[in-house]
Amino acid sequence: MSLARVIEALLFSAQKPLSAEQIVDVLRRGGAEDELVPNEFARVRKAEVAAALEQLKAEYIEEQRAFQLVEKAEGWQLVSDPAYAKWVRQLFPAPKPTRLSAPALETLAIIAYRQPITRADVEAVRGVTIDGVLQTLLERGLVKIAGRAEIPGARCSMRQPSFSSTISACARSTSCQTSKSCANAICRSRVL
Repeated sequence: MSLARVIEALLFSAQKPLSAEQIVDVLRRGGAEDELVPNEFARVRKAEVAAALEQLKAEYIEEQRAFQLVEKAEGWQLVSDPAYAKWVRQLFPAPKPTRLSAPALETLAIIAYRQPITRADVEAVRGVTIDGVLQTLLERGLVKIAGRAEIPGARCSMRQPSFSSTISACARSTSCQTSKSCANAICRSRVL
């Protein structure tokens, strides 16, 4: 087993770039559990790891692999060769458009203003069902299900996931119904 192949396996398995120091640390710890087989990389130095990384980089270029070894600010990472970008790009769908329809914006505004609010309450304000619109808002992460209302029927209530929207909704008026029963510390501690 060569040092270069072990480093190659580490880089392939890592989800983020690895620095030479991180690789040295992993190599030194790699066999501590198994006392029967000695760790052949227990005394590896950073210079040896750097040399092996450069060797791998040159090897990939020489063999014209579909991937490269690239040094970034955070460390070393295996990436696909830019020559194959048009095929690799097909694996990743295009981002969804960020525009919202008028009904979605209206529903989002109602939820932001009156949160936490139940689906039935939003439908009562809008006068129409919000099934499709609500599904779109949930998929895009603009609203989330906050729990069940403490009323007969136990309907789910919705709220926006960001902290700032909770503050703006809780501080909207002195007649805030949530301030009396809300478990949210923002509602309980607000000064009006």
